Amino acid sequence: MGKSTSIPSTSDEKDAAKTTLYTIKLDNLDGIQGPFTMTNPDKAMKISGAQALLGYIFNDPAPLWEALQAAGPQATTLDGKALPKGNMRLALLGDAVLKTALLEGWYRTPGSTEDGHNVVLVTAGNIHLANVGNHLGLGKFIKKNTSQGTMVSTRVMTATVEAIIGAVFLDSHNDLSTVRQVMENLGLVAPAAGT
Repeated sequence: MGKSTSIPSTSDEKDAAKTTLYTIKLDNLDGIQGPFTMTNPDKAMKISGAQALLGYIFNDPAPLWEALQAAGPQATTLDGKALPKGNMRLALLGDAVLKTALLEGWYRTPGSTEDGHNVVLVTAGNIHLANVGNHLGLGKFIKKNTSQGTMVSTRVMTATVEAIIGAVFLDSHNDLSTVRQVMENLGLVAPAAGT
């Protein structure tokens, strides 16, 4: 199972943690055999940086790398697997997992069905997910399609955050408690019932 780490609270601590995780992950990549090697330093840097933001180290970085592939007009091939829509398949899974994790938490409360619906609308809404990704600086780790230039649209950022949730779900062997920890690390926490 991947390792979930707590996120430091101050800006300096966050920068130090990002650097530390980045260095640790890059060092660990040297011995990895197979499709993920140091032959692509941009890939390694994007994966390491994203893991630092998530506070989660992937057992297999392939799902995270898939999650970082923006959809676009050019078909992407990732380690021999065709991804004609970039991270969109993983985003669809992540959207369902995100809602499941939120609603499972809501179900354990005495909240009304309206409260449950609002938890999903507020926390898993596209604008909110894009704002979370932008606030964290996730855009610098997304492998953008050449037609997108340097801009990360709301749609691309939303899909990437959802895809990351899906990637954590797969990497953790469908462990919702691990998914919830990463969601908390990202700031994707459900509002209190009745708010």
